[in-house]
Amino acid sequence: MKVTVEVEAALYRAIEFQAMKSAARLNEAVAKAMKAWLEAIEDAEDIADSNAAMAEYERDGGGLSAEDVFASLDATKRAVSPS
Repeated sequence: MKVTVEVEAALYRAIEFQAMKSAARLNEAVAKAMKAWLEAIEDAEDIADSNAAMAEYERDGGGLSAEDVFASLDATKRAVSPS
């Protein structure tokens, strides 16, 4: 798909220079930058969601210690294992 974008001359020259330096075509460099920008947005959203989940976890008491989890798993295993 073709897109027309207006950018400052200095930005255009910088993009063009970096594209030539990496042996890429200008449109490839711009497409790569756009993809990286979208991925950065998704990463930021994932981090925000993770931080919110951690805050909720800590607000609700933080759950069990590792020792408690392993003890629970052990007890469950003993309860369902045939004797």
